[in-house]
Amino acid sequence: MGTALEREWKRLLEKEEKMFRSAENKKEMKLDGKIKELTGKIEEKIPEKLSAAMDAAFYKAFITMFEKGTGVIEKTFKGEELQLEFQVNDFRVDKMHCSQVSGHVL
Repeated sequence: MGTALEREWKRLLEKEEKMFRSAENKKEMKLDGKIKELTGKIEEKIPEKLSAAMDAAFYKAFITMFEKGTGVIEKTFKGEELQLEFQVNDFRVDKMHCSQVSGHVL
């Protein structure tokens, strides 16, 4: 059990935290409203035909990635190089762990 001063300090900290959360929520709600308003204005300016074409293109891209994703994704990075880097880092971590367990630090 704490002193009256400690209890009061804790109460004030909790009140302050609640106040900050409330202010953050108000800012987020205001920002969300502005984003929705701007999104609506932008969507009004996009022709229906273009919107439909973009939707179809994104749909086709997602389908392609789900069907052939692994091969396509693997072409975008150097897998062997990343695997080697992982193995080196894994070895270092194991080495550090073993030396810390035995009481020796490298």
